[in-house]
Amino acid sequence: MSNRNYSRYASTKIINDGTKLLNGLRSPIDTTLQTDDVYYTVRENDRIDNLAYKYFGRADLWWVIADYNSLSFPLVLDLGSILRLPSNHHLLMDLLK
Repeated sequence: MSNRNYSRYASTKIINDGTKLLNGLRSPIDTTLQTDDVYYTVRENDRIDNLAYKYFGRADLWWVIADYNSLSFPLVLDLGSILRLPSNHHLLMDLLK
């Protein structure tokens, strides 16, 4: 874009989740602990997008793993850390809301 004032956030909507205002394109998903959550131990060379593809069939759902694990910088996964992932059933329910 040639316009220096362009921002990818210019057209985002403000979301009120009942407790705070969020500037974004989506409401937060429910990350409440579920009995069918899956746990994964991070191995060498793991990437969050590859894990999303492996477990959800879509690499672009990496943000779900980040949300479920409160990862503010998900590009670096700590070797040996345990990640909690939603079951496909709960993931689908969250995405359909």
